Amino acid sequence: KEKIWDPGDVQLVLGGLGQDSVRFKGGGVEWMLSFDRMMISSAKADCGALASEILTRLPHTPIFATGANFVFQAPEITLENSAVKSLSGSLLKDFKDPDLLKWSVLCHEEDVRVEVSFVCGDQGGSISVNRHRNTESTEIALKVVSEFSTDKVNSFALVEKLLKGIQQC
Repeated sequence: KEKIWDPGDVQLVLGGLGQDSVRFKGGGVEWMLSFDRMMISSAKADCGALASEILTRLPHTPIFATGANFVFQAPEITLENSAVKSLSGSLLKDFKDPDLLKWSVLCHEEDVRVEVSFVCGDQGGSISVNRHRNTESTEIALKVVSEFSTDKVNSFALVEKLLKGIQQC
């Protein structure tokens, strides 16, 4: 009704559907909708702008929280990396040849909960950054999603610092 999606561009994703949810994709964007959640995923589209469009067209939608998730690949950071070996050697001396190393930290930047997770295996590493904010109204949510690009830049800068730190170990 609101012409948010062009039905001709949408393909239903049939694998891995959760209870009472639907996933579909089109135009380089994947959507997951359930009773209590909407997720917009894309490697290229501005998900903040898409969320803003949804909130503007559907201002009656109840909003409790917003989150921006970014995943950065680091294929050069494997279990054979000297810093990773040093870390796993000193902290994980009771574990012989781990298959995967996971590390995470949770902190706050003013009203934003920031969770950073690092996963490293034989095929490289990835760093995920989740920026979570409580939002009690559409107005606040619109302000938050307008900061998506800034959140992405800040998350990238944080990941760059972490990777430099890992490489210096």
